[in-house]
Amino acid sequence: MESELPKAEHRKCVKHIVENVKKNHAKKDLLKPRIWDIARSYTKSEFDYNVKKLKAYNLDLYNDVMKELPETWSRYAYKLGSCCEDVDNNATESFNSTITKARAKALVPMLEMIRRQAMVRIAKRHKISMRHEGVCSEYVAGLLAEEKKIADECVTTPATRGVFEVTVDANSYNVNTVRHTCSCGKWQISGVPCEHAYGAMIDKGLNVDEYVSGFFSTHMWQYIYNTNLEPVRGPRVWMKSDLGLIVAPPEPDQPGRKKKKKQKKFPRIKGKFESPKKKKKKKREVEKLGRGGRTVHCGSCGEAGHNANGCKVHPKKKMKKTHQTVEEGTSSHVHEEIRLTQPTQSTLAQD
Repeated sequence: MESELPKAEHRKCVKHIVENVKKNHAKKDLLKPRIWDIARSYTKSEFDYNVKKLKAYNLDLYNDVMKELPETWSRYAYKLGSCCEDVDNNATESFNSTITKARAKALVPMLEMIRRQAMVRIAKRHKISMRHEGVCSEYVAGLLAEEKKIADECVTTPATRGVFEVTVDANSYNVNTVRHTCSCGKWQISGVPCEHAYGAMIDKGLNVDEYVSGFFSTHMWQYIYNTNLEPVRGPRVWMKSDLGLIVAPPEPDQPGRKKKKKQKKFPRIKGKFESPKKKKKKKREVEKLGRGGRTVHCGSCGEAGHNANGCKVHPKKKMKKTHQTVEEGTSSHVHEEIRLTQPTQSTLAQD
């Protein structure tokens, strides 16, 4: 922004600066009031005084605040003429909170919803401004009501050509009602007479509303909200364009190692003098049958319905064979039991 609009004034939000500095200095109780005192300084002398207080409070905190360039967000460095003393972006945050639902929509529906919200807001404030009867807006009327409490305590010493010396709380200020200035710096920056100038006007019998900047007059307030946004017809009557629709951009590449895409393998075409490729013979598939539906026959008697283990005609006999232990050198035989699974010839002959 500074490179594109170098002549425009750029201000920073002090609330965000406090939150950023608080990350490294969370346990500093006076962090917030010290930074806000620097931001609300109307003069260079007041700015230097508050900076010294911050440095005496904590040196590390002072160094971090100086990195934020307080000259860009302190009131004493503001350009005169805008009549705005804001040190935060509450107006922007308020606007963003009203368009939360609209931001969830597509581009054109979002803009249409914001336009309708602006129409409703302007119409509502136009009614409020037309009902107001004072010379200045409600905002300035509230400020002057607070300043009058201190203005009544001011002691004024008049001079010539609209100059006054105003004393309050043992401090003196130079007020010039012709130039609309006060040595405290508040009147020049805000455009609204400060409590010192207000006290001088009360003693002189001047109307304080006449010394308020024209930006805060009721006439200007009504003029701003008198012009509304024009209604817009539906999309059917909008101009047609030959350009394509705006689509979402492609998704960015994810970090990490890229996966290789598998390339399709195509069959190789042999040359004219190459031998043709032999086709592989497929193995003959043999169908395997299960045991279901089979009839069991005995291997001994040949009858169906049982096998040799359960044959009653030729039952199997269990025979034990024992080997005697022979000590020859280091070798030895262990007694073993041998179960005969097939009948011997002698047994069959006896049967």
